Amino acid sequence: MSGAENTRRGKSWAINGLKTHCPQGHAYDAENTHVYDGRRYCKQCNRQQKAAA
Repeated sequence: MSGAENTRRGKSWAINGLKTHCPQGHAYDAENTHVYDGRRYCKQCNRQQKAAA
């Protein structure tokens, strides 16, 4: 069994899918969310990380 298949069989995808905000409190909405490779990323956090670098 592959790692991806094992993950799909688990419940972590369901728990994370219910989250409405990133860990820093920014909303996961259409304007602030980037989806890449099946994962959600907060655009505001990404901008802040780039500005700090």
